[in-house]
Amino acid sequence: MSIQKDLSELVHNGLISDEQSDAINAFYESKKGHHSNLLTLIFGAIGAILIGLAIILILAHNWDQFTRGTRIFIAFIPLLIAQGLCAYTLIKRSAMALWRETTSILLFFAVGTCIAMIAQIYHIPDSGGTFFLTWVGLCIPVIYVMRSSMMSLLCILGITFYNINYGYRQNSALEDMYYYIYLAAIIPHYVTLLRNKPETNITYIHHWVLALSLLISTSTIFHEEGKVLILMYMCLMAFYFNIGSSLLFSRIPAWANAYKIIGQIGIVVILLISSFDSIWNEITVDFDAETIIFSREFLLTLCLALAAIYFYFKSQKFNFLHLFDFYLVFIIFTGIFFINGFYPDIWINLVTLALGVITIIYSINNEKLAHLNFGLLIVSLLIICRFFDTDMSYLIRGLVFAALGIGFFVANYFMLKRLKDNE
Repeated sequence: MSIQKDLSELVHNGLISDEQSDAINAFYESKKGHHSNLLTLIFGAIGAILIGLAIILILAHNWDQFTRGTRIFIAFIPLLIAQGLCAYTLIKRSAMALWRETTSILLFFAVGTCIAMIAQIYHIPDSGGTFFLTWVGLCIPVIYVMRSSMMSLLCILGITFYNINYGYRQNSALEDMYYYIYLAAIIPHYVTLLRNKPETNITYIHHWVLALSLLISTSTIFHEEGKVLILMYMCLMAFYFNIGSSLLFSRIPAWANAYKIIGQIGIVVILLISSFDSIWNEITVDFDAETIIFSREFLLTLCLALAAIYFYFKSQKFNFLHLFDFYLVFIIFTGIFFINGFYPDIWINLVTLALGVITIIYSINNEKLAHLNFGLLIVSLLIICRFFDTDMSYLIRGLVFAALGIGFFVANYFMLKRLKDNE
C-alpha cells in the first residue's frame, strides 16, 4: 500500500489532521527527491567520464594522420567545449548540481587531455610530476567557480597520485611541500561542505578520501629522520580520532566517520607493531633526541600532536584514564619513544593491554556490543603477537586460542542478554 493511501486512511479515521498528512507526504517526497538527485548525479558523472574517454580514444585512433597545426587545434577542442559547457551552466543552470558536477568533470579530463597532447606534440618530458601538478593546479580554481565537489575529489585524488609516484623522489624542501600546498587550496571547499552540507553523501566521501590521502601521503616527507615515522603516524592517528570524536562529527553515521575509524584502527596497529622488541632495536641505534627534535619530520609530528590535543580539549574534559585510551595514548607513546632505553616493548605491551581493558569496560558501561568486540580483539591480537617472540608449545597456543574464542562467545552472550533485559 502506498504512503498516500496510508495517510488517507489515517485522516479518514481521525488519527491525523489534513495538515499533518500534507507535512508527512512532503517529507517523504523530499527524501525521494534527494535519493533521485543522488542517483542522477552519479550516473551523470559516469556519463561525463565515458564521454571524455571516448573523445580521447577517437582522437588517438587518427592521431598520426594529422599535421602539427591540426593536432594543436584538436588538442584544444575538448577544452573549449568543456569550458563552453561550464560557462552555459554558470549562466543558465547554476542552481542545478547535476549540471555543475558533470561539466566540471568534463573540464577536469579536458584539461588533462589538452596538457598531455601538447606535451606529446612538442615532446616535452614530464620532469618530477609537473604534468600532474599543472593539471591539478589549473583545476583547483574550478572547484570554487563551479562549486563542484566532484572536482574537489578529483583534485585530491590527483595530488595523492602525484605524491605517491613522485613524493619519495624529491630532494628539496619546497618539492616536499607541493602536496600540502595544493591540499591547503582545496581545504576551504571541504570546510564549506562541513558547514553547509554536513550530513550528505558527498561530504561523507570527502571524509574518507581526505583521510586516506593524508594517511598515504604523509610518509613522503621523511628523508632525514626516519625514526620519527612511527611517532608521527601515532600522532596522526590520535589527531584523526580526536577530530572524529568532536562535536563536528557527532551527528553523522558511524560508517561515515572515517577519521574515528581510521584513528582507532591505526592506533591499535601502531601499538601492536611497536610491542615487538625488534622495532625498538632499530629505533635506539644512533638515537639522538636533539637532532630529532630539530628535524622537519618532528615539526610535522608536533603540529599533529598539538592539533590532537586541541580537538580533545574542545570536546572532552580531561580524564586520567584517557592517557591509556584512544584520546591521549599518543602522549604515553611519545614518552616511551624518547625514553627508549628502559624496556620500551614491555611498556608498550602494558599500554596496549590497558587500552583493550578500558575499551571493554567502556563497552559494558555503555552497552555497546561493537566496542566490546573491538576491546576483546585488541587483547586477543596482543596475546597472538606474543606467540611470535615467546617459546610456547603448540598445545599451550591451542589452549590460549580456545580460551580466547570462549571469551568472545561468553562476553557477547552476556552483553546481548543485558541489552535484551534493558529493552
